[in-house]
Amino acid sequence: MTRPRAIIVDFNGTLSRDEPLLDRLFRAVFAGIGIEMPSALYYQELAGRSDPEIVERMLTIAGREPDARLLDQLLAEKVGRYQEAVRLTPTIDAASVAFVRVAAAQVPLGLVSGAVRAEVSSSLEAAGLQDGFRVVICGDDVQRGKPDPQGYRMALDALDADPVLQPGEVLALEDSLPGLAAAAALGLRRVAVAGTVPVTALAALAERVVPRLSPALAEQLLAG
Repeated sequence: MTRPRAIIVDFNGTLSRDEPLLDRLFRAVFAGIGIEMPSALYYQELAGRSDPEIVERMLTIAGREPDARLLDQLLAEKVGRYQEAVRLTPTIDAASVAFVRVAAAQVPLGLVSGAVRAEVSSSLEAAGLQDGFRVVICGDDVQRGKPDPQGYRMALDALDADPVLQPGEVLALEDSLPGLAAAAALGLRRVAVAGTVPVTALAALAERVVPRLSPALAEQLLAG
């Protein structure tokens, strides 16, 4: 693997090991309006997509009209629950913090997430990483979430470099199939983080699959 000139990291499930938390919170939010969301459905159909799309899709699956008022209500409740949960139990661990520190000292870093900025900012601040990324693109910055590559395109444009970065010089780290597909659509190189979907499925879309972020991984990826 040649040395990348920039790295873009996904948030939920990759930097923040929080997919089980997201599953639990979404199930609780939907239960509040009488909708049962099985965990299997979350991981198979929804994980990796933007928060607004997850809410809209689940309402549609349940036969409910996804009107704007209801969407806003459910998203606000989920964001509030998430912020409280990570305040009590941070989901960005020390190894992931160290990964960011080691990588950011060598190449520009970006973050592309389907989560809303309020959630991402709260978690980054709690981990002391509010200045760890040159660009942060969140779900409320884009019109189309992953697997659409819009967020990655915005991040690539914002990661200013001389000479200009080419997609094949940028490495994306993702834990979901929609995320890997979004990075692949732009021609970014891809490393998958295990934990959200089966390793065999990740391996089909990534150069390699790793168990987690760590400072040792950052050194390996940037060793060239």
